[in-house]
Amino acid sequence: MGQANIALTPDVASIVMTVARGAFVDAMRIGVLASIGIVGLSIVISLLTMPAKMRAVQAELDESGAADALVPTTAAGTLRSRD
Repeated sequence: MGQANIALTPDVASIVMTVARGAFVDAMRIGVLASIGIVGLSIVISLLTMPAKMRAVQAELDESGAADALVPTTAAGTLRSRD
């Protein structure tokens, strides 16, 4: 805007800068409201599609402690049974 303002009279340049600032603020407001809407919609969709209860297979795995029986042995993350 600096070079464009050189050719304008001070009154016109002031109006142009005011309008440009207003447009920027309006665009930011719209962007923030759109972001809030997208996050809210994502939360609603996830709450509606997530099952309320575990499946029987998941519950059995959780109760058996199968995940606790494996421990990482190397930095690469290979697993072995805990003895």
